[in-house]
Amino acid sequence: MKNPGTEEGEVPAFTEQTQMMYVKTAQDLREYILDGAPTRKREDADYQARMAAAMVRMPAYRALVSAGQVEDLVAYLRAASGQVLPDDKLAARGAELAHELNCEGCHGALGAGGLPNPGSFKGYIPGFWGTDFDELVRSDDELEQWIAEGKIARVAEHPIGGRFFRRQAVQMPAYGKFRSPEEIQALIAYVRWVHAGTWQPLAGATIQGASSSAATGSDGIATLSLPNGSYALWAESANMIRSPRVTLFVGGSVSRQVNLTVEVAQTNANTNGSTGGGVAGTSIGLEVTPDALDFGRLGPGGSASSTVSVRNSGTVGLGVSAQVSGDAVFTDGVTLDAQPWRGFGASLATGARQPVNVGLRVSAAYLGAGVKQGTLGFWAVAR
Repeated sequence: MKNPGTEEGEVPAFTEQTQMMYVKTAQDLREYILDGAPTRKREDADYQARMAAAMVRMPAYRALVSAGQVEDLVAYLRAASGQVLPDDKLAARGAELAHELNCEGCHGALGAGGLPNPGSFKGYIPGFWGTDFDELVRSDDELEQWIAEGKIARVAEHPIGGRFFRRQAVQMPAYGKFRSPEEIQALIAYVRWVHAGTWQPLAGATIQGASSSAATGSDGIATLSLPNGSYALWAESANMIRSPRVTLFVGGSVSRQVNLTVEVAQTNANTNGSTGGGVAGTSIGLEVTPDALDFGRLGPGGSASSTVSVRNSGTVGLGVSAQVSGDAVFTDGVTLDAQPWRGFGASLATGARQPVNVGLRVSAAYLGAGVKQGTLGFWAVAR
């Protein structure tokens, strides 16, 4: 984007390692997002004069974004900068090729998922990690076919998935026609490096949580002292993308789980059922019944629902949230009270009971079959 009045003549890009010219640390990135520029620049008279002459200036988003959103943006910007590369030589060569071929143009920075793709399985181009990748790539042979041929028979020839595959607007190129077998192997190594995340103990990483932080030792472990409550924690280190945020409950909290089961059939009718059971808490108590739901037999596009009862059996008020894990059919398809499960929240006074409708819809593009398992967890903290 053009920016008259500046020496560069345009707004700096996120990619091509342009950030290295303006950003020294992750904290600089945070301050650019929150305040439009780091403190050291905002207090510099020369910088102030240059910004006054610029037509476009970086907005300050401090009043508009949460702390978690800031960290998500920092992680994205570090990935988009091209400064994070694998140590393995073959994977590093694959990273160079991926940049040369502009793989991030469709799959997103560091393979995070990218452009909309009308007519495709889920309406977007999948990334290099997550449940989409796990379903589309079940072996190195399939990954090689995707890169070299632009397709795999399991998807392209599937009676339902094949129709989505053929009609999607953006098709995966067949790079085997243009690149050597060695280069294809390098791309495979790079995608596998991105997908694996290379989780290993890391000394000197900073664990962030609430207003506290601590550095990891040689074993990759850090100690944080936190009062009772729930906290979003993540790790970050120089030259690395920060870890995902995890929620930690300290002290007054309790959780209960409901086991989820469905048999996915790639053909005909649906039959539904449920089973029961329950557990009870003590001082901070949460009772969820039944403790298992069986959605029966569903085909792609099929749906079913059941109800669980959530009761505060303790002596203090509770704030309740939910988490779904297991097969993608559940993490993608479960709803609570007709809304995506990630947005569920409830407040329960002592002794209060609340019914929760648990819905499941199998995506029309879902390619799996057979009995699938998952877990619906309810988390409660004292209010």
